[in-house]
Amino acid sequence: MNRTLTAHSRNRYDFSRWLFNPFYYLAGGKALAAGIVLILATGALSYTGGFRFDGVLDVHTTASSNIPAWVYLADGFIAWIIMSALLLSSGKIISISRVRAIDIFGTQALARWPAFAIALFLKIPVVQSYLRFIYPKFAGARVSTVEFMISLASYLIIVLLIIWMVALMYRAFTVSSNVKGAKAILTFIGVILAGEILSKVVLLYIVP
Repeated sequence: MNRTLTAHSRNRYDFSRWLFNPFYYLAGGKALAAGIVLILATGALSYTGGFRFDGVLDVHTTASSNIPAWVYLADGFIAWIIMSALLLSSGKIISISRVRAIDIFGTQALARWPAFAIALFLKIPVVQSYLRFIYPKFAGARVSTVEFMISLASYLIIVLLIIWMVALMYRAFTVSSNVKGAKAILTFIGVILAGEILSKVVLLYIVP
């Protein structure tokens, strides 16, 4: 009985670790490879679903059909590369340990996997219809309570997934740089704000 409970507890703990600290299992080159595959898959889903991850933390539906497929793929890579480069530079400044580029870039790529979950969620037809067509009608048309609740729930799920991604990015930074506490938190906040602005600027040059 005790062995069964112990095995059950271990499996539950392992699942929790995969969700909130996958870097315990994957780091360096393995995390980089897995992260790149997920970024590519996210871009492909975005292209077929008509939405873009146009920034470090942003995701928006798009009505334009003139945006080439490579832009949807580039969105994720631009956000990942900018954040990784900024965190690598910051980590080297604030950490007394050796900070390796492969660790930062690898774990940051893997940390973006909730974006893939968002892309899958946005591919659900009913979700797309509510997000794309319900909210623009709020200004001048009546929306039923059910429509409003479904739309609001969809937005909340996306926000929670983005928060999850930020938490993973922070965890990846602390693990790869061996930093923690207020210094790590303040540095990460500054970097994510700078990364969001810089990614927007770069994307504006690609798709005005």
